[in-house]
Amino acid sequence: MRIDFCLTTLLGLPPQSNAPAVGEGFYAALQQAGFGGVQTDAASAARDAGMVATAQVLSCDPGALDSIAERHAAEGFDATILVAGNGLEGDEAVKRYCDALLHASARHRHRLLLETHRGSITQDIRRTLNTIQHFPELRFCADFTHWYMGHELSLAGFDEKLAFMQPLLERTDIVEGRIGSTNCAQITLESARDDRHFVEDHRRFWTACFRACLERGQQVVFAPQLLPAVLSHNGIDYPIAYAQLQRGSNGHWKEQGDRWEQTLLHCDMARECYAQARESLSLQRSA
Repeated sequence: MRIDFCLTTLLGLPPQSNAPAVGEGFYAALQQAGFGGVQTDAASAARDAGMVATAQVLSCDPGALDSIAERHAAEGFDATILVAGNGLEGDEAVKRYCDALLHASARHRHRLLLETHRGSITQDIRRTLNTIQHFPELRFCADFTHWYMGHELSLAGFDEKLAFMQPLLERTDIVEGRIGSTNCAQITLESARDDRHFVEDHRRFWTACFRACLERGQQVVFAPQLLPAVLSHNGIDYPIAYAQLQRGSNGHWKEQGDRWEQTLLHCDMARECYAQARESLSLQRSA
């Protein structure tokens, strides 16, 4: 099992956070904390430190996928995660995108993974599985929180819904770790043993993905991605409101928790899920 760290998690952390500071010794500190890879936009620094680098791109234009795959392959990224489109595409547009993705991936021998994400071509479970039927070669980075919210998966029939997602589980190369409730994309864990029902649902999803990965003889990759409340990009502050805020005694808003510490809790939980997946598979094979 490899666990990747998302560098965006470092944005906006509280001053008292124990997260390693970017600079000399940063990657060594991540490795000491149990991380084997990073989600980053600069592969060379991570690779020089002996870590695997993965990229993440917001991409609406299928015509750009070839150049993305070519550039990221040359830079040494292990894979590129795509948040594809904006969710308004018709079926033919989705097919054009997926066709371009597969051709670019094959041409440059670089993995392009579709992320299950709101506001993208994979925002809907049924449509995503229909797309898999048409393009069975597709591979995914599965972020369960988007579907958990969008489809209200906490309602009755979770077992049936999880079974329905099997074609996705079988094609998930990376599990992106975040836990959401029906109405919140990123909740703060009480501990790695948090027993709230939506936490347990995410555990089951992660375990199912890990087991499917082990069954096909592939390395399990878990990538917690805990985002800030405000994301700055090109000089603009976007209030993405992933991290939940509360008003402090000074009247200013602050995040409920430390996303570095929360990331470590997610990793502990994922390791338990991985152990369960291995045990389940071992019991089946020995039966």
